[in-house]
Amino acid sequence: MPFFRVNEASQSPRQKTILVTTFNADGLKSNLIYVQLLLSKCDILCIQEHWLLSYEAKEFDTLFPNHNFVVKCVDDDNPMPPKQRRRGTAGTATIWKKELDHLIIPLNTGSNRLIAVQLTSADQPILMINTYMPTEGAAQADYNEILDEVYTTIDKYSEYSVIWTGDINASTHRSRETTNDVKFRAFCIGNGMKVSIHMPDTPTFHHFNGKSKSQIDLFLERTTEEAIQKITLSST
Repeated sequence: MPFFRVNEASQSPRQKTILVTTFNADGLKSNLIYVQLLLSKCDILCIQEHWLLSYEAKEFDTLFPNHNFVVKCVDDDNPMPPKQRRRGTAGTATIWKKELDHLIIPLNTGSNRLIAVQLTSADQPILMINTYMPTEGAAQADYNEILDEVYTTIDKYSEYSVIWTGDINASTHRSRETTNDVKFRAFCIGNGMKVSIHMPDTPTFHHFNGKSKSQIDLFLERTTEEAIQKITLSST
């Protein structure tokens, strides 16, 4: 999973950095130990596919007592009672250390696939967007719908630098491009977004069949170089 370093606003001549990472959990509860390990190493964690339903979101308080968060669930608009519990899907969460509360402001957005926060940086405010984009097999209207929400959010905070991360379910370089790839690439060109030059050109997703791999978990930016130091890619 990719990591991102951002300069923190500070009165000290020696500015601190904030480490951000993104991770498709493929079920939070089944990967809880690994998520807790990630949180011990980073300052902000953007999660996709936590699979929790809305009545379970309160469990974040118990699971991550030293962190604050924004959690969105697939049934937020139509909550499912516990008695009707089925296998969860989708869901996004952005989690940060409580000591960063003075730097982070959650922003209102609509879809349960998108979370946006304002991050105060040394250079200028940063709009950080965490998305779980629809897969290629989903209705293309769904992918366009979330792209539209990303655009609306970016446009609303047009004076901010932008970091867009998460499971994008599209790639900017794939030998056999998909429909999502075409839509995603056109969106990035039209809105001045780019995959960070610091991000290694290596796969972030490996299919269980062992034959397919791609880079669909990304950090994109529209920002000044002063706001961002570097990206590294975890080997796990």
